[in-house]
Parts: sequence; C-alpha cells; structure tokens
Amino acid sequence: MGSTPIVVEETYSAPPERVWQAIVDDQQMPQWFFEPITNFKPELGYETRFTVESQGKAYVHLWEVTEVIPRKRLVYRWRYKAIPGDSTVTWEIDETRMAQGSP
Repeated sequence: MGSTPIVVEETYSAPPERVWQAIVDDQQMPQWFFEPITNFKPELGYETRFTVESQGKAYVHLWEVTEVIPRKRLVYRWRYKAIPGDSTVTWEIDETRMAQGSP
C-alpha cells in the first residue's frame, strides 16, 4: 500500500449548494455511496458506521468527520473495522464559471 493520493476532479452544471447537499444529505448520498448511510451529519467529530456486503462478505465502514467548511470543504477519515489502514476523503467544492463564449 502506498501513500500516493487518488485525486478525482469533476465539473458539474450545478450551484455549490446543490453539490454540497448531494454529499451531505443522507437522502441523496446513496447516489454517490451506498444505500445504508443514514443520519449523516456534516459536523466536526461526527462518527458513523454502516455495513456493505460484497461477494458474500460484510465490510463495516467507519467514518469520522474531521473538517467542515459548509458548501466548500468536507473531510472525513474512512476505515474498515478489523482491516488495517485509514483513508482520508476530502471533498472540495469550488465554484467555477464558464467564460463567455465558451462551450
């Protein structure tokens, strides 16, 4: 296992508030993550756990929110119970505007 970060950048035709809701609202999160996430709160120190089954094995996901800047940045530690290693997931929302005349 290495420490090279995986970076994914996406551009959406949506205002920052809508993108923020998609990553923090437990009713919208299943579109991005997994069905069993419930009662998620974008609050510093908030912890949650949920189980996802894959190929007959249950994986207990453990999340802890470590940074929140509403509508701008959300960071949480993500690990699996009984599996060594932690990951840090960082969402950064940056409003960009298309230049006039750009496609």
